[in-house]
Amino acid sequence: MKNIVLLTGITGYLGSYIASELVNRGDVVIGLKRSDSDLTRIKRIINKLILYDIDNVDYIYLFSQHQIDIIIHTATCYGRNGESPSEIFDSNLLFPMRLLEVAQSYNVAGFINSDTVSPRTLNNYSRSKKMFVEWGREFSINNKVKFINVIMEHMYGPGDSKSKFVSYILHSLYNNTPEISLTSGKQKRDFIYIADVISAYMVLVDGLHKLDEYYEDFELGSGQVIKIRDLVEVIHQLTKSSTILKFGDIPYRNNEIMHSQSDISLIKGLGWSPTITLDEGIKLMIKEDFK
Repeated sequence: MKNIVLLTGITGYLGSYIASELVNRGDVVIGLKRSDSDLTRIKRIINKLILYDIDNVDYIYLFSQHQIDIIIHTATCYGRNGESPSEIFDSNLLFPMRLLEVAQSYNVAGFINSDTVSPRTLNNYSRSKKMFVEWGREFSINNKVKFINVIMEHMYGPGDSKSKFVSYILHSLYNNTPEISLTSGKQKRDFIYIADVISAYMVLVDGLHKLDEYYEDFELGSGQVIKIRDLVEVIHQLTKSSTILKFGDIPYRNNEIMHSQSDISLIKGLGWSPTITLDEGIKLMIKEDFK
């Protein structure tokens, strides 16, 4: 049976991949975007989407026009473009909270939230994301709305923003940037390829009715960790780069996480497992980004 899915952040990296997969499955996708959003990522499927501008739409009107089954929330504001704390707060807390409240009024079956593994003390972005989870958890339990919170590890894949760590390193090394200043690289991180992320979201969409609790956390990653230094050296080798890697040239961030690893046992219980190794994922990025 087709789902009618309301998807926020549809023009972003994660959102566009989710939209494509839902369309391919035959689901109906209603996307929320800004009126000035860049549509490049969804141009191949844009005629198969129903789009609304969040800066113009009335949420009650939207829900009254469509019998929405599930909301997938991927929109986020990182604060990387000079946004004020209040703008970050509005995007990452007030906006999804308004959606959740209206969804409850229209008996939407569930809300799938894209959370971050970063601790709330890291910056305004992570603080606002964690605040929404706290509010969303209480609201879902009190109002009997299923709320799935996906705690995302470090997603990577072809076509991702060059501001993201893996893409930045890959493009810099492939283009033989003379040198890159790095930390000592002892942090251990869990990286998950975009295709595995998308398959996990589809498992959650299809498994929503199987969940007994109104609120559930699902950690999402590969379940494996690698030191940042080792990752960079792997990419350096695969790209045959001449770039000089200056490990230890910059200090760790305040509140730096030294070990981040997902426990994927809960989502594996719904039938999902990652299929792309880190080495395979980097090779796929090289093939797609530099073809």
